[in-house]
Amino acid sequence: MEKTVKVLEDHKNLIQSAAGSIASMGLDHVGKKVGGVLVTPAVWALNHSTTGAEPDKTDVGIYATGFLSAGASVAVGLLKAHVDDDMNKKLTEIQKKENAKWSPYIKNCYHFSSSAPAISAQIIASNGGTAWKHPNGLWVYITDARGRMVKDFKPNVYVVIYQPKEPLVRKNGKFVWGITK
Repeated sequence: MEKTVKVLEDHKNLIQSAAGSIASMGLDHVGKKVGGVLVTPAVWALNHSTTGAEPDKTDVGIYATGFLSAGASVAVGLLKAHVDDDMNKKLTEIQKKENAKWSPYIKNCYHFSSSAPAISAQIIASNGGTAWKHPNGLWVYITDARGRMVKDFKPNVYVVIYQPKEPLVRKNGKFVWGITK
């Protein structure tokens, strides 16, 4: 039972994406086209009400693409779901390596902006926060309980850290930041 729960947690996005696609196609096939179109937003609403999760910009783009090419949208959606599951698994690994009081506030840089994660990490550092690359390849950052950037966090496990230099200096409205290896 415990192993089944772990598998479901590790592959939640892929399972939801596949099940949603099958349900949508099934409803479309039996003449309930509007119902099929509403499956994905219904899953998003359920996720938001149970876990607070929201779809990212890529999810919304894939959903919109489905109106043009359902097959391509399903294929790309399944691939993205697999990638999301992998990132969530890596994030959980990172959180377990840090102090339990901080781990809930460690977040994936991928979700910070529409830039590549390494660029997002630089943006975070220039905004006064700490971001780092973990050996598992995921770029993450940390906030406090109120969602504010933490400037002086030192992760237990990292490849490289981006954070503001001490003493804090602003240049063109941004903090001067540096790299720790």
